[in-house]
Amino acid sequence: MFFGYGEPVEIVSIDHTEKELIVLDYLRTSGGKTSSGSKYYRAHILDPLSGKKIIRMLVGVRAEFLGIQGDTLIIANHRAVRFFSIQTGTEQLQYNRETLPTIFPVLAKGIQEIDWRWGGLYLTALDGTKWVVDPLTKTIRKDERIHDVYIPTNKLYLYRNEVLLDDREGGTEIVELKAIDGNDGILYITKEGMPSNKAQSFIEGNLVGMSTADSCLIIRHYTTTVKDEFIYTAVSLDGKNKQWEIKASSLNREASESKTDLTVDEKKGLLFFFYGKEVVAIKLKTGALVWRSKL
Repeated sequence: MFFGYGEPVEIVSIDHTEKELIVLDYLRTSGGKTSSGSKYYRAHILDPLSGKKIIRMLVGVRAEFLGIQGDTLIIANHRAVRFFSIQTGTEQLQYNRETLPTIFPVLAKGIQEIDWRWGGLYLTALDGTKWVVDPLTKTIRKDERIHDVYIPTNKLYLYRNEVLLDDREGGTEIVELKAIDGNDGILYITKEGMPSNKAQSFIEGNLVGMSTADSCLIIRHYTTTVKDEFIYTAVSLDGKNKQWEIKASSLNREASESKTDLTVDEKKGLLFFFYGKEVVAIKLKTGALVWRSKL
């Protein structure tokens, strides 16, 4: 029996809800002469304000965080969706080829094909009809193209390396992170009609977060083009001023070449990111460390 104890091989994703911080990592089971073992994923629920570990649970050989509904953690596993209790870590329900026909009468004749794509389980029933199951709402609908009526929100949002204002379809560009001198590895904050600040460049940079409440953009970039050390830098929304910066080497020597990703909680004014086997919380406004937690 596999219990899932021990340090992870690496962390693979981080996300948050209003009350929880969710981190996915994996262990590797022992292999044999012809196998290196299998990845087995775990979900960790942490208190976002303190970093205290609330519960850890095994969630399968493949995992993608979908959401939390009440007391239930929802995880996608390739051709299935699994529902776990946050209180006990036990699995409560699973959507798969065998269970779905007993849950939704329109699938009673059976399922021919099932596949997970972002947004739902896409199914072909044995009668040829196509369906989409939304695990967050536990509803089913026909797989038909839906034409939504566009309503502008007039809010800022990120799309790739652009900050856009949602005032029309496609948005209006506010600023962009891009190369300007023919060197695709070095990027600058630019704005139409405004000269770029060439004193502030970002090697292999990407816009990865934004907080309108704290008036900042978060850029992940590196010390060299081979991405040997990551850096998180916060700049003002117009890109003119650097507010703070955190280098991997300031965390520890092992962090330099670690995989990293982040999630921004604007309501709490916190940025959470991981590297290697550790999770870090910092204040969006100042970059000050709030807590660190090793999984």
